[in-house]
Amino acid sequence: MFAIFLAIAANAQNFPVRGKVTEVGTNEPLVGVCVYEVGTMNGTLTDLDGNYEFRVSSPGATIEADCIGFIPERKSYAPVLNFELWPDLDWPITTPDQSKSEDNTSRLSKEARKKS
Repeated sequence: MFAIFLAIAANAQNFPVRGKVTEVGTNEPLVGVCVYEVGTMNGTLTDLDGNYEFRVSSPGATIEADCIGFIPERKSYAPVLNFELWPDLDWPITTPDQSKSEDNTSRLSKEARKKS
């Protein structure tokens, strides 16, 4: 019985998918993008060259590439899927000086009050 369960589990993720994730416009590889099969725990992160590889549960799977600061993209399964992600222009961008936004806001409001 245990052997049958292992055989079923082994076949459940038998469809390999691989590809590369880049940024639209620059064609630069994106590092650390979460690429996964929608509705499952199957997935991985892109490497330093934007490449990824994992297995999905069925050839009818939907694959999504998602990264903070970019608009997620979904595609239907194919053995090779390359993603080009658009920057999310609505995503707030901060500099190292703004990393403590509350402190900066407090400092700026105190300076504004001093000037009035």
